[in-house]
Amino acid sequence: MPSHFDNSYNKRFAQPTYDSEEDRKSYQMRREADEVLELKQPPLPTPEMEVEYIDWLKNDLKSDPWLTYRFRKYTASPKRIGWKNNRDTKLQYKTTFFFNFLIGAGLSWPLAVVVGRRMKHYQGGVPVVPGLHSRFTHDFINVEPARASRQFFRWYAISTALVCGYLFA
Repeated sequence: MPSHFDNSYNKRFAQPTYDSEEDRKSYQMRREADEVLELKQPPLPTPEMEVEYIDWLKNDLKSDPWLTYRFRKYTASPKRIGWKNNRDTKLQYKTTFFFNFLIGAGLSWPLAVVVGRRMKHYQGGVPVVPGLHSRFTHDFINVEPARASRQFFRWYAISTALVCGYLFA
């Protein structure tokens, strides 16, 4: 039996109260992690590690573009690597998208030819001529049927190939 009993309010209210035993254990584990356990310091770099880092930095700085619109992003800072990785990722995405676009446009060219040929004439077989529409045109329009047919074929074939290439990409 202790010889002295502390009946003060400070001693009584200083002790934490827990809702359950699990709360008490989690509180003690957090306290140990925060107060008792210390993080291990990373080792100091050796001269070989420093030389390796300097060589890596030199090669990394050499790979930067000479002419860029965001030249401040390439200055020495921790954000430099993230900017460079993001830029490389976007460039790779754009290159892949462009090549897939070309492949899709090439594969859809037969369909584009069919659409272009269909748009060269009206339903009755008459060639599409710009002078036949009710619109204001200048006095010396070129009503050569072959010219209008070529223009409509090019317009519809190329636009169909572009749309199909975009959808493929």
